[in-house]
Amino acid sequence: MNKNPLIFMVLAIALVAHTCAFAIGTAAGTNVSNTAQLTYYDNNGTQIAAGKNSNTVVTVINQVAAVDVATTLAAQNSTNEAITYYPATIANLGNGTDAFALSATSTAGWTPASINIYQDVNLNGGYDAGIDTLLGAMSTGPLAADAIFSVLVAVEAPDVTIAPNGSTNTVTLVATSTFNPGILDSQSFLTTNLAPRATVHLVASTLTPKPGDIVTFTATVTNAGGNAIKGDIAFTTAQPADLTYVTGSISVGGVGKTDPIDADNADFSAGAVHASLPPIAGGGSVDVIFLMQVNSGVHVPSGTPVSVTSVINYVVGSKPRSHSDTATLVIASLAGVLVATPTTTDTKTPDDMTTFPIVITNTGNFADTFDLTAFTAGSWVYSFYSDLAGTLPLTDSDGDSKLDVVLAQGASTTAYLGAHVPANAADASTSSATATITSSYDTAVTFTTGALTTTVASPRVKITKQADKNQANPGETITYTIVIENIGTGAASNILLTDPVPAFTTFAGGLMGGYGLAINPKTAANDGDEVKFNGTTVSAGDSGAPVGLDPSGGANSKYTLIYQVTVD
Repeated sequence: MNKNPLIFMVLAIALVAHTCAFAIGTAAGTNVSNTAQLTYYDNNGTQIAAGKNSNTVVTVINQVAAVDVATTLAAQNSTNEAITYYPATIANLGNGTDAFALSATSTAGWTPASINIYQDVNLNGGYDAGIDTLLGAMSTGPLAADAIFSVLVAVEAPDVTIAPNGSTNTVTLVATSTFNPGILDSQSFLTTNLAPRATVHLVASTLTPKPGDIVTFTATVTNAGGNAIKGDIAFTTAQPADLTYVTGSISVGGVGKTDPIDADNADFSAGAVHASLPPIAGGGSVDVIFLMQVNSGVHVPSGTPVSVTSVINYVVGSKPRSHSDTATLVIASLAGVLVATPTTTDTKTPDDMTTFPIVITNTGNFADTFDLTAFTAGSWVYSFYSDLAGTLPLTDSDGDSKLDVVLAQGASTTAYLGAHVPANAADASTSSATATITSSYDTAVTFTTGALTTTVASPRVKITKQADKNQANPGETITYTIVIENIGTGAASNILLTDPVPAFTTFAGGLMGGYGLAINPKTAANDGDEVKFNGTTVSAGDSGAPVGLDPSGGANSKYTLIYQVTVD
């Protein structure tokens, strides 16, 4: 029986390769050998050859570059002038040894103060001084296939003027194959700067205080940034010229402080409130409270602006920072009046003008109009004048139907309360009045004087006449004595005393006259010696020398006239 020849051809490919599996395949430089074998039969099934080898074909594997840059921490928060470390790995995914050039550059946001790359020697993902080393050559050095090089990218945030709170920066790490520079990989790191940012906000309990008012100031110091302020914050508020610090009024965070410079970190010295505030966490705040009083000794004028400024100073990194806030007060109007009455009593005769000076001083802090009103229970009519004689009446300057005076702040004037003494006013009678001075701006500011009293001094002259005998014979002499005496409290003047010679008698001389006990002989002629006889009448006071009488009790309160007649 004929057999169909069966030919078997077996091709065997022998691969000589590295025993490890690389990320990108067979190791570079590996020889791949290929030898074919032939076994065949004739048509009768007889084996002609078995395992006959062909020539060997050899293929050498080329090097292919590949790299992977990776991190386990791609974003962090930082603060000004601090260094943030990012761990990263550079893995050689090529099939041969390669070195990778490293670069780290800022690609977005603020510019870092410095960027450095360290080898993470102990592979713990964090920077350890004295262990991790700064890469000077900026290269991994030769890395075998599948080898990993660990680094730390150090990003230093700049000062707060460059990197404010909340601002960001992106640094990109690039690893480039030195075998094939076209092969590279990168990893970006995002740094958000949480800068401390302290602010102060000053609030006054009132913005329109009056002289003498006490104002409470609350200064709230807040860290509006994302990180704590690491050092103390210096707080200062100077005392303005128109305010005076209230002793012992400082508190910080609700805790009372003493005024001297001591261990409680707050004081009032050199004309200012000071406090040293401890570090404040991000978003935290503390209140500094103190009191000041508006000066009242010399009133601050109404409308005066008074600025109170609180200032804080602190350090972010190495940069000094400050912030301030001002509360501006506007001094409100405060009415005030001071009244003095140099004299409170007066003595006048009927038909005179009695006046009392009233010194009015504006002690308020603005120009004010003062209304003047008088009150009396009697019948005399009182009014106000600008002169002592009572001839220049005051006027109503503001149309409120009240006499008034207008005074600038601190100014004084003298007004006069006066009345005309009635002609029929009785001797020794009195009249009293009071004056009320009221601010037209604030009617609660008022002053009423005490009683201003006038006593009427009116003369009251009595006259008596005596004869030295009650009976007389013709030819005898009768002596008449006439006495006038002022028993009132006012002086009498221009007195004319006349006595006609009686019928059935003849003037016989013997003229005498004088005050008190000083009674002296007088002539009958009109010669200026007070007394005369005109042929029918004896008189005193019309002989060129007037006769006047002092008030009762005075040296010249009594006058005596003596003359004689002969009975016809």
